[in-house]
Amino acid sequence: AVSHDVYLGDNFDAVNDGTEDAFRGNQSETRFFIGFKGFTYPDGLVPGKTYYWRIDEVNEGAANSPCRGDVWSFTIVEK
Repeated sequence: AVSHDVYLGDNFDAVNDGTEDAFRGNQSETRFFIGFKGFTYPDGLVPGKTYYWRIDEVNEGAANSPCRGDVWSFTIVEK
């Protein structure tokens, strides 16, 4: 992949469908920061909430681009 389309949110359908609300941008980096000032969710993630994420691999020179990724999830543990 030349770059990656990042989808992240607390709504499975939005991430799965790749809606504008879940799209967090296209980047060439292989890491993505969240929960810090100036990044996605600058006030942090909510304990007890499940978040979903998906990465699509983008290579404009490939016929099957973008290559859709699987939807994954994680939950922030409550203290």
